[in-house]
Amino acid sequence: MRSEPGAQQPLLHVTEGEESGTIGVTYPARKRVSGLFLFTYTVTNFGLSLATLMPALFTLAYKMQIIVPESKAASLGIVISIGAVVTFIATPVVGVLSDRTTSRFGRRRPWMIIGIVAVAAGATLIAVASSVGVVAIGWCLVTFGLASLQAAIGPVIAEQVPDEQRGKAGALTGVAIQLAGVAGSLVGALLIGNMLLMFLLPAIILAVLSVAYFLVIPDRPAVYDEGTPRPSIGKSLAMLLFNPLKHRDFSLVWVGKLLFQVAMAILSTYQLYFVMERLGFTPEEAGTQLAAVGGSGILVTTGMAVLGGVISDRLRRR
Repeated sequence: MRSEPGAQQPLLHVTEGEESGTIGVTYPARKRVSGLFLFTYTVTNFGLSLATLMPALFTLAYKMQIIVPESKAASLGIVISIGAVVTFIATPVVGVLSDRTTSRFGRRRPWMIIGIVAVAAGATLIAVASSVGVVAIGWCLVTFGLASLQAAIGPVIAEQVPDEQRGKAGALTGVAIQLAGVAGSLVGALLIGNMLLMFLLPAIILAVLSVAYFLVIPDRPAVYDEGTPRPSIGKSLAMLLFNPLKHRDFSLVWVGKLLFQVAMAILSTYQLYFVMERLGFTPEEAGTQLAAVGGSGILVTTGMAVLGGVISDRLRRR
């Protein structure tokens, strides 16, 4: 197992707070990570984003058009909504469980493996489904897997990347997400003749990239101080609650991200149907055109993401 020189995974030292029973986490000093570390983290986020965006932007909508063309929009909305509920519940739960994991393979890797298996199983189920109910079950598996992966991969920047490199890491991740959105529409259009591969390919790509992630990104298990009782899962989840009046800045950021995600979800969920019905494109043409539009947008967003990340690092402000 290769470890990134100088990169240190924080140990989870658990201490009970005197009044609130909070968990104390001590992080060692973070040293600068290498280009290989950042590259591996970036391409893994590309794989995760491809597995998320390819069905969200193209393949799930196309599947609904095939099995229930007369009610495709309503059925797609129901399936997406059910998946959103699974994500809402699974993400914090898996995040807490990941923080507490004491496996010799590390805190994050076991949940990444669980996530990849769930995504592959759900994608296969969706591909062979002939009813909305089966698609919904498959999508629940996929969203649970994606939540597990996000909960495992997301903390890496905070845990292992020093302050002066976080802007760059975040910018590269933003570029990866943009590229994955374009690739999702384009690859989906190219694979219309093979439903199984259309849904399984993102999981395969993610699995391959995760192997590189396991070899490059260090991961260590949570370590509890001797004699300190492990906090309950309920107590750990309760720590996620906050007073919006007391933490106004955090609340504004939270609301802003919520509104942004709602707007993006409305656009991305139904854009395939809009382009096909309003502009008269076939699914293949629609996928290609959406990819072209997304590609032109990348020229702007990529430049601003990288520039903003560099400036953010230098000013030490986010």
